[in-house]
Amino acid sequence: MSPHARLPRFLPPGALLVYIVYKGAIDSYERAHHIVRGEASSVPTYSIFATFPAKYLGSWLGPLIDQVVGTAFLVAFVFAVVDELNQAVRANLAPIVVGFVVVAVGISFGANAGYAINPARDFGPRLFAWIAGWGEVAIPGNYGNVSGYLWIPIVGPILGGLIGALVYDLVIRDTLLARGETPEAELETRGRTVEEH
Repeated sequence: MSPHARLPRFLPPGALLVYIVYKGAIDSYERAHHIVRGEASSVPTYSIFATFPAKYLGSWLGPLIDQVVGTAFLVAFVFAVVDELNQAVRANLAPIVVGFVVVAVGISFGANAGYAINPARDFGPRLFAWIAGWGEVAIPGNYGNVSGYLWIPIVGPILGGLIGALVYDLVIRDTLLARGETPEAELETRGRTVEEH
């Protein structure tokens, strides 16, 4: 293989790296627990890579609502952090605050469906897991309690993102505009120092 050869774009390098590093541990766990990769019993090892619904959820509706609500909160909170009319966080702290927002959404909405909150966060690793032998557990996402799960972490975050953006724009941003809020004069929205001459 040429040193300039690259992985195909559809293979997520993070999932591949995790698999390479932990392949021995995954194989050992599957042998010790008599897990056959690709069957519903392989969800514990598959779950290293992508999301799945909790056992107490018996249909697609609960996980879909979970993804929509979690992503709506994420998008609305990120808009609040970066909106120059909303006493935005200074440019150098915005990434840290957004990181805390992601952690908060994960802590509060991670139990039901693994908090994909982004189609790219779930689909690439899911595709890798399918290639690595998890089969129908990965794609189409058959878990026993919910089948055909693949579309939920794709459609849910898209709907949730749209809803979060609309709610922020219609409820919070419109209120800020109606109150006559203006951006702070000293606000650095791009993280650069502005020098006056």
